[in-house]
Amino acid sequence: MNSTRKTLFDAAMEPQASNTPNVRQAVPFFNVKDIEASLRFYVEGLAFKITRQWNPAGRIRWCWLERDGVAIMLQEYWKDGKPGGWPADVLGLGVSICFMCADAIAVYHDARARGLNPSTPPEVLYHGTVRKFLEPIGEQGLIPGSRQFEVVNGAGSSKKPRKLITNNTAP
Repeated sequence: MNSTRKTLFDAAMEPQASNTPNVRQAVPFFNVKDIEASLRFYVEGLAFKITRQWNPAGRIRWCWLERDGVAIMLQEYWKDGKPGGWPADVLGLGVSICFMCADAIAVYHDARARGLNPSTPPEVLYHGTVRKFLEPIGEQGLIPGSRQFEVVNGAGSSKKPRKLITNNTAP
């Protein structure tokens, strides 16, 4: 009996009976400027594991990462045989990936224990909140409370984001 656990990639690619759904999962695919820095964040900081990789000339250019039953893909922007070719616009604009956790606070504390320091808010904060809270967040920044979720790159900060954007227009 094989005790090796299948990766999500292997499970998705495994042939199935004709009456089994063909589409099995959606996996975020992040194009990144610096794959080494991204791997430090996801592997060392958030405890993802590399389960697949493409590394021509000994350098990872694409990889599949997994943690606790979820997967993401990273690929470095590449142009003319070297890193480059990323869009001139703001990267990630309009994209939001939410990791749903049974205990997000434990993930937050684990990330801090692994060396991530979520004390500086992002340049632009995308926050799905009601309109009446926009001004206090813009003035005071994110303040830790009793909520059961954290924004890894902004939790616990008293510093203000430079720009606050919300897509929720509720009063």
